[in-house]
Amino acid sequence: MIQVKGSTIQDFCTILRKGLGICNRRRGPDVHVSSDEKCLRIRAITDEIAIEWATAGNSLPERFSAPLDLLREYRGSRTSSVDWKLDGEKIDSHWLDAGVHKSLTFKAISQDSTFPETPVHWVENERRLVAALSIAADTVDQRSTEFALSYVCLRGQDGQVVATDGRQAIAESGFRFPWNEQCLVPLRRLLTCQKFLDGEKVHVGKLADWVVIRSGHWTVWLRINRRSRYPELDFLLRRPAFVVAVLQIGESDAKFLQRNLKNLPSSESFNGPVTIDMNDQIALRAENARSSSVTELILANSRRSGAEVCLVSDRTFLDRAIRLGFREFLVAGEEAPVVCVSKDRVMVWALLGSDAAIRSSSWAAKTSLVSDIHFNKPFYLDSLSRSTIKN
Repeated sequence: MIQVKGSTIQDFCTILRKGLGICNRRRGPDVHVSSDEKCLRIRAITDEIAIEWATAGNSLPERFSAPLDLLREYRGSRTSSVDWKLDGEKIDSHWLDAGVHKSLTFKAISQDSTFPETPVHWVENERRLVAALSIAADTVDQRSTEFALSYVCLRGQDGQVVATDGRQAIAESGFRFPWNEQCLVPLRRLLTCQKFLDGEKVHVGKLADWVVIRSGHWTVWLRINRRSRYPELDFLLRRPAFVVAVLQIGESDAKFLQRNLKNLPSSESFNGPVTIDMNDQIALRAENARSSSVTELILANSRRSGAEVCLVSDRTFLDRAIRLGFREFLVAGEEAPVVCVSKDRVMVWALLGSDAAIRSSSWAAKTSLVSDIHFNKPFYLDSLSRSTIKN
């Protein structure tokens, strides 16, 4: 008999669905369960990704395979265990659902998938590697077929995780990989699942065709893409040689933008342009295309050094940079890419045309966070205007 916690089965199914983008209409990979006196394993594999949950075993050698859809039947078993009893090709399963005993009998399917081996040599990394891989997975363009923009680049020579979708790029350094070249791997959204942060350390290994990442009970094999080309990003992911202005956003203003940036009106659904006016004061402006009204956010606790510039940016990239902790923005020109640099992370994104910049107007709806240096609590100033932003 094989016994597995219901929460483990549900976590495995959730990671496969979310991580591989499996919807209800799409059949997922078969799931392979095996157990012996040493190890209990639950596995699944696709053309590009293999995943395993493993723990210590305590049973006689047994194994079976079943469709992913069948394992979803155990969704009510999270607080109990599922018992699988093998009888030839027939599998009897039993579990409790809210205190009610349930059972399911099904026919095992043949195991026709060859699972990759486990690396002999591993390199240890801090758990922030999983977070870096998650950020990279959120950066790539999953629909792209050019320049491997749907893949994440793991650079062994400098220990960097690099990702781009052609409009933004991000790199994080300080990692150790057991190879010297660069490996392009398909992360999808697999490592964005919280369960991969269970382990205190993250171990990385490599086989001939796979990069392998292990954290806690979870191991992921990512097939290396050697066919596609990756864009050259070194000249972008560094401090510009020539900077005309630097924007430093105060911490209180960063929180202010996280609350309000998404509420700004928009004239386009795709780019969501926002004007960043770095003048005597730092102001962000956006226009409502239907009413032509302008809303302005004033960053009272931020400052500019260098030349006065007026930029037009996709607000999504600005919001993301702030949420990732960037507070310093390097500007090489009104249409040159913006570069953000922190201790181990660099982000760059392309600006929109400066001819679409919204200039200052007395009719703009102005909202500003007043510095809390002289007040116990920050408060907001709203000018008399045609619209307002809710906080």
